[in-house]
Amino acid sequence: MATKSLRAARASKPSLSVAATAVPMPRFRNKVKSLTQTDIVRAVLRRARPDARPFALFVFSGRRAVICGTETKRFVAMSERYPDSLVGTYDARLTVTGLLGDLQGFCELEGAL
Repeated sequence: MATKSLRAARASKPSLSVAATAVPMPRFRNKVKSLTQTDIVRAVLRRARPDARPFALFVFSGRRAVICGTETKRFVAMSERYPDSLVGTYDARLTVTGLLGDLQGFCELEGAL
């Protein structure tokens, strides 16, 4: 008996149409903040450890940075497809001054570095 009254109560509620409650998704693609040298140096230094394997840094239009191992299929595919985006390959002997020299022209300049 209780199930019949629940069904009747659900049926009597007004239903909202999907069109009335739909909210458009925000568009983020054109509003992506450009990476700064500080952002990229922090990401690379997190990856560079004394026991780490060599890795490569790719920077795309100053908006996206990709770090991947040099012994991976991803590195081979990206270096063939995007050779102009390759900043360099690094290992445990990485220095910040060397990285900053490589990053010139790939991202926004900052006075702090």
